[in-house]
Formats: sequence, C-alpha cells, structure tokens
Amino acid sequence: MKISQAKFTEMHNFRSYSHTDLACEAPANARNISGAVFNDYRAGDFDISELTVSDESSSRSCGVAQGRYITVYCNELTSPETLSQDTLSALVCSLLKKITEGLVKNDAKILVAGLGNRSLTADSIGSRTADRVIATAHLNRSSKEFASLGIPSVSVISPGVSSQTGMETADIIKSAAKCANADIIIAIDALAAKGTERLCTTVQISDSGISPGSGIGNHRTAITKETMGVPVIAIGIPTVISCATLVYDSLEKAGTTEIDSSLADVLHRSRSLFVSHGESDTICDCAADILSSAINMAFTSGMFQS
Repeated sequence: MKISQAKFTEMHNFRSYSHTDLACEAPANARNISGAVFNDYRAGDFDISELTVSDESSSRSCGVAQGRYITVYCNELTSPETLSQDTLSALVCSLLKKITEGLVKNDAKILVAGLGNRSLTADSIGSRTADRVIATAHLNRSSKEFASLGIPSVSVISPGVSSQTGMETADIIKSAAKCANADIIIAIDALAAKGTERLCTTVQISDSGISPGSGIGNHRTAITKETMGVPVIAIGIPTVISCATLVYDSLEKAGTTEIDSSLADVLHRSRSLFVSHGESDTICDCAADILSSAINMAFTSGMFQS
C-alpha cells in the first residue's frame, strides 16, 4: 500500500499508538522530571507507587494530568480464587481515606458514580461497583437516630454511557451532584493499559478526575473538580488494551524502533480495536466486590459498629 508522506508522517507519531490511563506507565524518564515526585513502598503483600504531578509542564512530559496518583499492584486479580479480597479491600480503603483526607468529614455528602456500560463486561466495573455501594443519604434525611451516628451521606448513581442515554455522562453526574449537594464525587471506571502485565492487575486512585471513554478513544467531557465544582476522586482498574498499543508496546520491548509504512498503516487502523482478558467477567465481578467493600468501609463502617 502506498501512503502519502503527509499521511505517513501523521501516522508515524508513535505516541498516538501508545495509550494508557495509568500513571505507573508514564515514560521512564518521568522520574527525572522535577515536577513529578515518585514514592514507591510496600504495604503487606502489595507494592504501591505514588506519583504527584505538580505543574502543567510536568503533566505534558509525563502524559498524565496534574494531581496525585496512588497505584496498587495486585497480580492476584487475575486469579480471584487465590486473592485475599478482604486484605486488598482494606488496603484500598486506607488509601482512599488517605487521598480524601481533609475532604470527607462526618457530615460530608458523597456522590459515588459508577461509570461505563454495564452491558459490556470489560466496561462494567463502575456500574457493578455502584450496585454494591451502600447508599445512606436517604437515611440521614429521614432518621434523626441515624443522622446522630455521624455517617457521611452517600448517594449512588450509574449514569450509563451517552449512546444509551443521549446525554453527556458529565452532565448527568453534575446534575446528580447538585441534587445531592455533594461535597465530593467518587468516580469508578474501567481503564486502558499499555502493557499486558498491568491488565486487570492494578488499582489506581487519583484526585485528578477522569475522562469517560478516553481509554477507547471516545473522549467525552471530563469529570474533574473544574467541571463538577467539587473534588473528584477517580478509582479505576485497567480492563482493556488498544490493539495498536499492544502491538507497538510489543515491538518497543523487542527493540524495534523503526516502523515502515505498511506497519504504520496496520497500527493506524487498529487503534479502534481493543482486547480484554479472557476471564473478564470473573475478574470484573471480583474487582467490583473489592472496590465496593473499600468504599463501604471508608464511608459507612459506622453503621455496623456496636
């Protein structure tokens, strides 16, 4: 196939073939950027990496939005039968409390938003998690006895995707946040990874918000503090990889640095194709259990204390 030089130059923008929603997959040289601060440590059986991106220049260099990112590596997610779900839930709970410190008080109003399309397995983590989160806002409104427990008011929404509702997900969540008088939004979504080793093995928590659909090239209005008017904490697990990213990442790891026009065309056409784990249904169900338990422990555990 013959490709014009202009088209080849456009397609030869290697970065366009390599997409990830994970801060932990930032370029290797990101650790040399002054505005990007990394902190790696271990908590129990899990490795954790924290990244804080403090300015716009560092954000462009790292390829992630400004903010704080906490990543938990949990390879056992691909084998949920061997995973201590309670242990991981407790860890995610503690990290969620850490990143929301100062934002959530006893009288806080929290909106939990489960993003994604529940009809697509690999995109259903958000909605599956939301189904299992305990809503308390109605109890705080209707019962003085319950309100006296000092448990935050939690509202829950699963807005679906624009192809189902005809509306921007961000607009639905903003309206719901206004209705709930929310002080903070917790958004859960499926993410896209760059490397297969991160697929369904990583939990990312950030205070930078989220852009629904960005992982599959379907960019929608971002859900951030700037667009929502209140802080947005995003929790995600990567469940898909772009075929172009998968091929390019494999070539890069194999030491291939030059791409001819034929391969560039293949990569260009495969950017809209995505692959997911063969056990996605089991994994997404396990992930929803872990994330919902973490959220419930973080904000509603007082309901079960004697």
